[in-house]
Amino acid sequence: MSSTNRTVVVTGIGATTPLGGDSASTWEGLLAGRSGVKPLEGERFAELPVKIAALAAVDPATCFPARSPASWTARRSSR
Repeated sequence: MSSTNRTVVVTGIGATTPLGGDSASTWEGLLAGRSGVKPLEGERFAELPVKIAALAAVDPATCFPARSPASWTARRSSR
């Protein structure tokens, strides 16, 4: 394989968790012993049978650029 024909695979960029919207705030929350589990409040949760949950700290849609399915590409390689 030449140096101009390399394959790059990104396996992780960060973390969007109930403790924070990035890996730094998530790690800080873990070290501080905080929990991401909170009461579900608001009309959108009224019909759910559960009353607590660990929701993502930020809307994941804000972390990724909007793309239509037609623009998605997938490449697979076998090992």
